[in-house]
Amino acid sequence: MSWDWDDVREGWARAERAVQIPAGQPLVDMRPMRRFSPRRVRVPIAITGHSGSGKTTLYEALTGRLASNSHATSKSQTVEKHRTYIRTANGAVRAEAHVPPGQFSNQRRFALDAMMEENRRYPAGVIHAVSWGFNTVWPDELQGAADGIRTEGDPINLATVTKRNRREELKNFEDICERLKKAWNGRRDVWLIIAVAKCDLYWPQLDEVRDYYIPGSPGGDSDFAYLLRELVDRVGTSNLKRVAVVPFSCRLDTYRFGLDVSTPPVMDSSQTSALVNHLLSVIGEVL
Repeated sequence: MSWDWDDVREGWARAERAVQIPAGQPLVDMRPMRRFSPRRVRVPIAITGHSGSGKTTLYEALTGRLASNSHATSKSQTVEKHRTYIRTANGAVRAEAHVPPGQFSNQRRFALDAMMEENRRYPAGVIHAVSWGFNTVWPDELQGAADGIRTEGDPINLATVTKRNRREELKNFEDICERLKKAWNGRRDVWLIIAVAKCDLYWPQLDEVRDYYIPGSPGGDSDFAYLLRELVDRVGTSNLKRVAVVPFSCRLDTYRFGLDVSTPPVMDSSQTSALVNHLLSVIGEVL
């Protein structure tokens, strides 16, 4: 039995419609637990994604800690661990969210090994952040990224930068998929949410973005969609509680690559608040 990708597309459409509705009080509330709380966490969650995709910012937005005047976070070098209290319509859940570094490194490998191989508790659910190629390229990576684009004979512009970044994002997702096939082998009630972040930068392209990330496009599966379909088929539809792919944004920043490439956001804060609330509701449905 194959997964109902039409249902996933309808979930994407619900997120799109949410931005037309003024953001009210979210039905699901996530808050950091007290640092020395004696209560045990019960639900392990991994927040994964390529370097600069906005994993830390996503977590801060979901837990209400992202200030409107906050600046972009820096590149994470080690795994972040967060004990989180999540209140849903069905009750409260204590979760532990692990956010490994996005760039390929020993620290990333060690963190993912601990979550997905050594400790079989992890993860009950995964929120994987992607960004349609608009991931931040950190200052120490800029020259190498620019040289790689020029080596292919391409100019440095927004189209070539995001194309290059999507290739790197795909490699990251392929690695995560291979790890999840092992970690979720024989496990039931696991769930996966693909958060398509920074969509305030490319909202007019959303149909194209949807078809890239969700299998079942009339034009055939993209490389990313193929990996997602293969992962779901391998894990087994009977073992998966939920697969969701949703547009997401939580902070309005101009995207920059060096000094010459930039593009401003095309949404407002009320729309991004609606998308944060929608993602919270999706998380509440899978817990």
